Amino acid sequence: MIIAKIRMMTGGHWLLLFALILLAWGALYAMALPADLRASARIFGGDFIASLCRITPDAAGYARITAMWALMTAAMMAPTALPAFATYDDLSHSGQTRMGLLIAGYLAVWLGY
Repeated sequence: MIIAKIRMMTGGHWLLLFALILLAWGALYAMALPADLRASARIFGGDFIASLCRITPDAAGYARITAMWALMTAAMMAPTALPAFATYDDLSHSGQTRMGLLIAGYLAVWLGY
């Protein structure tokens, strides 16, 4: 199961996980506004930046916005979610719990937000 795989992760696996997290943050940084556009706010005022930040899902594409949100969620939540799932599994031995339901709810909240 997933929890058994998390428990078997060695130092190399954790390094790979954190390297992927850094890669995700790098991809998000690449999606950010270029420095010359940020500097234009001094010329055109704060409304210029505000207008650039009002990208709607239909302007950027729903799939791209969803992919960006999922990437950001993974980059932020993976370092704490994996150990939390392992701890939840430890607690589940004292009663009946459903790991699949926890993970499904977790993903539904973060992707549905």
